[in-house]
Amino acid sequence: MTDRESAAAEWEDQDSWDGLVRLLDDLVRDTWGEPYPADGSASAVDATSGVYDSTHFVELIKHTLEEVRRRRSESGSEYDRGSELSIVSTRILDWERLRYFVGEDGRAEVCSWVAQRLDGLLGPDDDIGRMRPDTFGLLLRGRDPADLPEFAERCVEAVESEPCGVYSAEVDVRVRSVAIEWEGERAERFVERAVRETSED
Repeated sequence: MTDRESAAAEWEDQDSWDGLVRLLDDLVRDTWGEPYPADGSASAVDATSGVYDSTHFVELIKHTLEEVRRRRSESGSEYDRGSELSIVSTRILDWERLRYFVGEDGRAEVCSWVAQRLDGLLGPDDDIGRMRPDTFGLLLRGRDPADLPEFAERCVEAVESEPCGVYSAEVDVRVRSVAIEWEGERAERFVERAVRETSED
């Protein structure tokens, strides 16, 4: 194959990949509406963890609930597997002690690391936000409720399976993870209930 043919083949492969990405993006938009925030504003991101901050995470859930209600209204049915929503609340334990051992900057590194580990578990329809300083929320869409306990266990395993490097030390991070289903409440109450589940010792 000549250099020109090789370049053409590579271009076709890239073009096909870009087309697939656009198709998947269109499918997500058709199902859940435009992503929030639509302009991709960096102001929606928590500076420490790199995920949605608490305010914008609640707004994202509000937007999602509106889409769920719209879909149910159009289908004329209250039950729609595609509209099932859940939050997996994952709380970093020993939050205050972490600051004592590694300092504020070190704790920020732990927070960012945990967010990355959790983000790696998400599907294309899911999102993650920092609901509280020590607690992340993973918003899952269209998941079978029977699979939620296993997903929560995977969150724990993703974080606790290896230590987090902070400065020249290794820190074993412990978390508690609990999954809850949406029961028709407002977005704020949905988040509050998720936070409460992992706050109770």
